[in-house]
Amino acid sequence: MDWKKLNFALDYLASVGTLFSVEQRVQMQSSLTILQKENQFENVHLVAKINGTERDYFIACGIGKDYLKDRTYFFSNDGGMNWTLLLDPISYEMLSLGQNCRGHFVGDPAADCETEVPVTDGFDDMVDDVDGCWLTIKEEERLSATLSGIMNDGAVIPRGALLKTPTGLTIENQMFEGLNKSEATQLYSYYHLRRPVNPWDKNIVVRSEYNISLDFLDPLAVDEPKGCWSLQVDKNETIAILRSLYWPGFVAYHVLETPNYGWFYVGTGKKNWDVPFMVLSPDEIKSQDLELMAAADYKQDYEETIGENENY
Repeated sequence: MDWKKLNFALDYLASVGTLFSVEQRVQMQSSLTILQKENQFENVHLVAKINGTERDYFIACGIGKDYLKDRTYFFSNDGGMNWTLLLDPISYEMLSLGQNCRGHFVGDPAADCETEVPVTDGFDDMVDDVDGCWLTIKEEERLSATLSGIMNDGAVIPRGALLKTPTGLTIENQMFEGLNKSEATQLYSYYHLRRPVNPWDKNIVVRSEYNISLDFLDPLAVDEPKGCWSLQVDKNETIAILRSLYWPGFVAYHVLETPNYGWFYVGTGKKNWDVPFMVLSPDEIKSQDLELMAAADYKQDYEETIGENENY
């Protein structure tokens, strides 16, 4: 959520249970204003609230000149008064370890979290160094890994909200006027807010009127398994609401025929790994090993996108 539109965004999301008190709204707007000015960001978004047993984490994202590449994350565990730089996951292994934690967040970045070490390629050295298949990491590392998963799987924008310039810079489209009802009710009208990881030929078949300046991101319509997104329009046909089954508590909204859109996550920070069993039949599950395929594809996508691939 753009902090400048925080009040409007929270009003839209109130119908799905995302509530802030008046004091929280005022405090958040004040602190995010200072965060933007001190770091000279083009914009700042409030993206998540992760519930802890003692204190909650608020996550903010500072955006530079490039909407995709220049992104810096901060966290606050004092209600949004002070913000601390959140470190990026060091590797895919650390990303996977953080998302395999089973306990609740505490609210202390220095707290220890026990995580199960996956018995797969890349974790052999870790398994030899621990008693059994458990490892202890810091909660800040887990928080970083969790946020990476939320943003990679969940953060979305309507088609046309971002524009890729001929120089390769990704910026906000000042001419964006919103989606109409016909477009807003289709998943192919929404895109992942991340560097593209799907092959271009997989994305291009979604639309007959493909435009490289607008359709350079991965559409939700090709996400697997089918049914992992819930898309609804309210009874007044003014707001489209998207929910991710992988991250219960993630909600995105778009006010039809206006440039207003946003997303926010409120939850425990635990990914729902059972989505394939919720939306697929037993025969479909048996015909493909979704878990192994997703793990292999995500590792390759992560390494290529964060490591070597700087073309986007």
